[in-house]
Amino acid sequence: MENQFVSFDIALELKELGFDEPCFATFEQHKNNKLTFCSPEIIELLGGYTKSVYNKGNYPCVLAPLYQQVLDWFREKHNIHIWIIPNSLNDYSYHYFKDGGYTFTKNGFISYKEALNEVIKEALKLIK
Repeated sequence: MENQFVSFDIALELKELGFDEPCFATFEQHKNNKLTFCSPEIIELLGGYTKSVYNKGNYPCVLAPLYQQVLDWFREKHNIHIWIIPNSLNDYSYHYFKDGGYTFTKNGFISYKEALNEVIKEALKLIK
């Protein structure tokens, strides 16, 4: 299940850019950025962790969003639409569209996940 979450580096950039959606996990900085999952009670009570809820404690953390949450956040908050297209068995390309007419494409990724990580990094540059 851990492969459904963005990396710590991407999560940290998202935090710096204001990402604060409810998440089922965090990267706990006092534990070498270990991915830690919410208890069912927190999910039921609060819908998951947010910066404002979790960082009140003594242990700083970085929210660990799912890839899908990040794609939704780009689309809903920043009008950036992202998609990955398989070109052949081991060749993927990413595409993203920013409201206003900018379309970007890059080819040559050996996996879906590699293309997804790279397009997220590129989209982050658009909102910095």
